Amino acid sequence: MKPIVRVLLLGAVVLALTGPASGGPVPPPTLLLLPFDNATGDARFAAMERGVPDLLAAMLSRHTSLVRVVEREHLDAIARERSLTWQQYVAQTSVNRMGGLSQARYIARGSVTRTGDRVQIQTLVYETETTRLVTSAEVRGDPATLVSMCEELAGRIAKSLPAAARVSLPADDDPERSLLMIQGLGYFYSGQFNRAVPAFMKIRAKHADDAVARYWLARSFYEAGLREHAAIELRAFLSSSPNHVKAVEVRDLLSKLEQGGSQK
Repeated sequence: MKPIVRVLLLGAVVLALTGPASGGPVPPPTLLLLPFDNATGDARFAAMERGVPDLLAAMLSRHTSLVRVVEREHLDAIARERSLTWQQYVAQTSVNRMGGLSQARYIARGSVTRTGDRVQIQTLVYETETTRLVTSAEVRGDPATLVSMCEELAGRIAKSLPAAARVSLPADDDPERSLLMIQGLGYFYSGQFNRAVPAFMKIRAKHADDAVARYWLARSFYEAGLREHAAIELRAFLSSSPNHVKAVEVRDLLSKLEQGGSQK
């Protein structure tokens, strides 16, 4: 074998072992959004425990080049298997451990408190490997402005992550879809289920394969008392997306519907 060929082969092996050059594209950091604590002492705000992280996820998902939100369903399943509440699970599990299970480089957790008729949402973002606090942010406002408060929080979180700090937020490649998802979630978590339905239906009309929109449409039908419509959407979800991360939750809800039970 000629020397030049040996050199080229050696170079190819080294490149394969070391990966792309340092100047190549860097994958966006991964972020896990945990349910927030309802520290208001008022059950009326319980929906914010999952409503805030779900809204943040929808908003951050518009900027996938800056951050990739990872699903928490795997951790949901672990908590259920151990018969733990989220608060108990988080108290017993280290940030490092949760990061390893979810493959998340960062974890965001937070709380909702209340002063008079205004709420305060505080968010803490940790690096899972070092458990270092990366940033903290809080917003305050009327509960009716939940969407705009989460929009502000999402921007602060995105810009606090290393990959995001160096660039401007890119344009959303499908702003109408994103807006409808955020509107639908805002209506859902404020208890306006009948208003949430049209938002998710509009997404489905243009994106028939959007499993997430179908999931939220089914949930909205269910909470609005339209159980037959919910069952249709849940069955369609399982038929088209049997391996989706939300499939376990969908099967549980469909089973309750078919047994005539209620969601708890």
